[in-house]
Amino acid sequence: MKKFIKNVCLFLSPIILLICFIIPFYVVMEKSGELDDINTCIKWQRNNSDCLIGLGYNEQTAYYKLLNTNYNKPEVIG
Repeated sequence: MKKFIKNVCLFLSPIILLICFIIPFYVVMEKSGELDDINTCIKWQRNNSDCLIGLGYNEQTAYYKLLNTNYNKPEVIG
């Protein structure tokens, strides 16, 4: 029985170690705002003009520009 428990622990140890590293990383990324959606980032930027948005994990620049253009309603010089 001891050999079985030892083998099970050895088998599960990489999975447990992986979980122990991924969960804290995800929690830190979630609390820092790195994983927020683009709408939340735009709200932050509208409330604070010093806020910059850099999209490192997704490519939503067209959507971001469209939302800001519709919000600001600039005059087009023709």
